[in-house]
Amino acid sequence: DILRDYNYIDSAPVFYDQAIAVDPTNPDAYINYAMMYAKYGDTQKGIAKLEQMRTALPTYNVDATIADVYTMAQDERGATSFYEKTDLDLLRKDQVLSYAIGLYEQKKYVEGIALLNKIRTKWPKEKQINRLMLWHCAAAQHYDDAITNARVFLDMTPKDSVWSIDYFALGSSYLMNTVPTTMTYAEAQDAAFDAFTQCEAKDDMWKAVKRNIPSVFTAATTALRDQKRYDEALALMRRYIAHRGKDASAFNHISVIQTLNAQLTEIDSDSRTMADAQPLMQACTDFIRQFPDNENLDYIIPDPEMNRIITENSDPAAKF
Repeated sequence: DILRDYNYIDSAPVFYDQAIAVDPTNPDAYINYAMMYAKYGDTQKGIAKLEQMRTALPTYNVDATIADVYTMAQDERGATSFYEKTDLDLLRKDQVLSYAIGLYEQKKYVEGIALLNKIRTKWPKEKQINRLMLWHCAAAQHYDDAITNARVFLDMTPKDSVWSIDYFALGSSYLMNTVPTTMTYAEAQDAAFDAFTQCEAKDDMWKAVKRNIPSVFTAATTALRDQKRYDEALALMRRYIAHRGKDASAFNHISVIQTLNAQLTEIDSDSRTMADAQPLMQACTDFIRQFPDNENLDYIIPDPEMNRIITENSDPAAKF
């Protein structure tokens, strides 16, 4: 172990093998050997030693230990494949949490929720269970459950221990839950803005999630538009654009244009007026001015003749 700790990885295995020869039923030498190689990325050499251990100790939970090796090597997919073979009751708490993280990173959200529900009874006060339930439920679009678990997690966690991904999952859940059961959608939007503001203020290992915030607002606006809640969709995206200022993406502005177009299309073609079309035309003009080199300009620019008629027509009641 001393040789391992000082990174003499050519010498340490010799002594581990001697320890195994002296006492082949002691798991420590096998495990320390395997974890040493996992630390340096050679998982196969470590796993081969654990398979040797399986023969010497047939009742030992070798699959869970192999999963630990993959976790040490930051191979979550490999770890999950061995956790799945193991009796859940035989796993340590840290192993179960690692298993849940692996499922999340592989987008196996429903499996993750089932796992966390099973272990909640064993470790009812473990705050990480609620954190991971928030992640999995938000990704699985179980928004009410995500918010419930987030509240429990936040109540028992110091603010400086809450991560950007926690706030991102919570903000996404509030925003994408367009028909909330415990509050109005306006209240949910306020809560979402607060969560995303706190997400943006964090500088931690999960900070890359911040790049996805504009996409969440676009997705929420699309969901409202699909429900023909045009005024709400426009209000949400315009609020976000005002909040972000110059940092709002072109796609956020395109979302406004798409919503205005859908709203205009809903009006019977025989009764549309120039006044109905004017907000769409203005949004297109603003987009062209702000994003003159955007690749979507051909999609945004309306028919030139329509543009001329609307621009020159002084009667807003004229038919569109």
